[in-house]
Amino acid sequence: GVQSDFDVTFVAPDSKELVFRVDRQNSLAVGRDPRMTLVLPQPVISASHCRLFCAETGELCIVDTSSNGTFVNGERLSKDQPQVLQSGAFICLVLATLRGAPLRSAPLRSEVDSMSTGCLYTHLRAHETPEHL
Repeated sequence: GVQSDFDVTFVAPDSKELVFRVDRQNSLAVGRDPRMTLVLPQPVISASHCRLFCAETGELCIVDTSSNGTFVNGERLSKDQPQVLQSGAFICLVLATLRGAPLRSAPLRSEVDSMSTGCLYTHLRAHETPEHL
């Protein structure tokens, strides 16, 4: 099958960025629980809030497991129903008030404020990585 791997960038409320790699072996679990890959301590975040993973088909998927919701490009996901993510998707935890920004730039400081839980961007790297590396 297609060998896919994805970069998922977390932009925190203080504008710091963390990049996680998601592939067949590594999923990205987000939540308040310290065992999560990305731990967000805010009370509005569920212990297990959402998970990004690589499906058998090689596509990047997300599943919402939260109380307050996970939003992709401003649309709230149906809980416990995995959805395929396109490269360049904009994922918001809890708050859907942020406006999508171009993938390679962080949201404006005024868009990600102290009330926010931060947001995630997806980036497909599959076609940029030669097979033999």
